[in-house]
Amino acid sequence: MWIDKTDLGAGGRWKDALQSALAGSTAFAVYVGSRGVMNWVWDEVSVALDRAHKEGDYPLVPVLAQGATRADLPRFLSQYQGVGDPEQPDEFKRLLRAVLRLDPRAKLAVEREPFVGLQAYDSNKAHLFFGREKETDELVALLRETSLVLVTGDSGSGKSSLVLAGLVPAFRGGRLGRSREEGPDETIWHVIETRPGTDPFGSLADSVRDAAERTGTGPTKASDLADLVRTREPDKVRDAVLSGAPKDPGRPSKVLVVVDQFEEFRTSPQAAAYVAALLRLATPGDDRVRVVLTMRRDYLYACDSFPELSERLQGGEPSARYLLHRMSREGLRAVITRPLDLAGTHEREREALAQAVLKDVGDEAGELALLQMALWRTGLLALMGSANRVLIIRTGSMSQ
Repeated sequence: MWIDKTDLGAGGRWKDALQSALAGSTAFAVYVGSRGVMNWVWDEVSVALDRAHKEGDYPLVPVLAQGATRADLPRFLSQYQGVGDPEQPDEFKRLLRAVLRLDPRAKLAVEREPFVGLQAYDSNKAHLFFGREKETDELVALLRETSLVLVTGDSGSGKSSLVLAGLVPAFRGGRLGRSREEGPDETIWHVIETRPGTDPFGSLADSVRDAAERTGTGPTKASDLADLVRTREPDKVRDAVLSGAPKDPGRPSKVLVVVDQFEEFRTSPQAAAYVAALLRLATPGDDRVRVVLTMRRDYLYACDSFPELSERLQGGEPSARYLLHRMSREGLRAVITRPLDLAGTHEREREALAQAVLKDVGDEAGELALLQMALWRTGLLALMGSANRVLIIRTGSMSQ
């Protein structure tokens, strides 16, 4: 596998490197948005088309983004059978079968470890996160109305997973952008994830630096941004967050700052300054930066010590405080069956397990963590038979 930002050395020529990578490839997939194949990407497609014409068994697969149709494909590319939105497990499997040159009906497992146990899901495990689609949609809708949201609920109810594996991929995927009917959206969606710990500004500084470096900011500038955060001055913290977002002429950047386990801030001597900085980041009426906090419900009292924070969370309409309830029965079934589908388990076995587990699961929100642990400990990989297994390592990008 060749990745441009990793495998193209400084001073190397893009065209030569891409041509060499394409020549050594065993398959070609092109991601097509609603505007079709744009600009220099067409040069790559042309090389792939030429090879596909010469080599009858060379897979060339158009991958249609959500909202794109075959009408968005260039004429010659439309002759090749494509796949739909790869965020959908069935379409992702179709893509894998194509690039691996497997029979379209071949049994395929794309995940060796379908459950995460007591760990929270994050964006790297978002393909295994099911059952909270409605809640993710509600958070997206809420963030359209307000730049500051607090997700709260009982311990073990899945707050972190909802935000990190549900909302973050939705944000990166442009769910807060304009609709297709409104025209193309060139926004770059940038995410900073942090956790207060015992040094909230130090943690935020590290997160700003790391996020900036991942999207192409040099180490020196990224360190300068971290130093701005460590000043604890709200305006400078905001400047650092905005300056660390990717820059591309003609394309705006929007930033999502996720503060997981926000309750940790309450014991820090920096608590008041930290709250002030977060409120400045989430300036009302300015959608360049949005802030989402996760917090256990039994620590909500800590917000009352900061009147402006309390007012922002509860005084608006709609309320910026989002209470996460127990997962629905249908959601719990999806938690069990959908990851096993990706692991190649037979439908009969998936449904039998779901029936057995749902019969015994409790009604408390915290039961979700116990359910995940039980699923992880059961050794369900033994159910997968002899399916083809492919371990997929998902990589993020600054704009999806």
